[in-house]
Amino acid sequence: TSGINIHMTESASMLEDVVVIGYGTQKRGNLTGSISSVSGKILEKVQTTSAAEAIVGKLPGVQVTTVDGSPDAEVKILVRGGGSITQDNSPLIILDGFEVSSLNDVPPTDIESIEVLKDAASTAIYGARGANGVILVSTKNPTEGRVSISLNTYIQTKTLSNKLDVMDPYEFVLMQYENARQKSSNPTDFNNKYGHAYEHYIYQGDPGTDWQDEVFRTAPITGHSLSVSGGTETTRYSLSGNYLMHQGIVKNSDFNRAGIRANIEQKLGKKVTVGALINASRSSSSNASVNQMNGSDGGGVTFSALGFGPLVPVYKEDGSLSGPLKDGAQMNNPVALINDQVVDKFRNYFQGTAFLEWEILSG
Repeated sequence: TSGINIHMTESASMLEDVVVIGYGTQKRGNLTGSISSVSGKILEKVQTTSAAEAIVGKLPGVQVTTVDGSPDAEVKILVRGGGSITQDNSPLIILDGFEVSSLNDVPPTDIESIEVLKDAASTAIYGARGANGVILVSTKNPTEGRVSISLNTYIQTKTLSNKLDVMDPYEFVLMQYENARQKSSNPTDFNNKYGHAYEHYIYQGDPGTDWQDEVFRTAPITGHSLSVSGGTETTRYSLSGNYLMHQGIVKNSDFNRAGIRANIEQKLGKKVTVGALINASRSSSSNASVNQMNGSDGGGVTFSALGFGPLVPVYKEDGSLSGPLKDGAQMNNPVALINDQVVDKFRNYFQGTAFLEWEILSG
């Protein structure tokens, strides 16, 4: 027999870590509430499109999921599960002291730390709004010292994880033939469309149309961020810019975002400090009808790519798209859907704050 010996050692250093809570900061060793945290240094190592995706699997009790597979899909966050069947279970998100609707506009490279307040004692300061938990996000503050320039860039690709095995033309014709013979011993309509049984050999070896290859692709994702920080004893600054280009695995779907962030602090004497923080971004997205069932329009791209017949070519001889493209069709030409049923969206985000800090009493 064999065994595993596990020795646990005390980590006293973690008890000295300072975490952000609803009413200030406190040493972790003095906390009585339930709080989870992750530092910005860890998030910087995760190459994701948003801070919401970066915290996946890093905070116990926090569930992060995306609504669908589109590049700009909404990210749902739940703290310790849902508390209501009919109402919204999203937690309250506080970014640098102000409430925001999501973390989709916050690049992971701009974050200093994320704290999640889970229990009633931790969230009491926010009242009923904190009933589903509170996520406190602190972005990086300017620091005194020499000018520091940081460049972060990455390139990655996404592809279809599991291409489904569908019928080729020969298998498709045999299936149609068996179905027709169940209805009639002499399937005239089938014979006129596909030929008699002794002619089915002509479909063997015919690759037909692979609709999954026609609508899906290997999609590149690139992200770039540049930051400059530094300052003197009286003036400190932090400037950063970021750009994201995210193509979806469905053709003609993409998401682009460009943003800037500026944080400046100025001391006016020994006891007065003023500062300003600006966050601004602009994003654009294009999405085909991926999963929606559009009634008489024949369903979305995914549904049609898996069910459209392999004998139907993408284009007719005259160059127009082939296949049912009319009301009442059970499914449509998937290539037509990714070219014609595309929704373009634009979003502008701006957050500006200013503060004046006056130390009335020393200490």
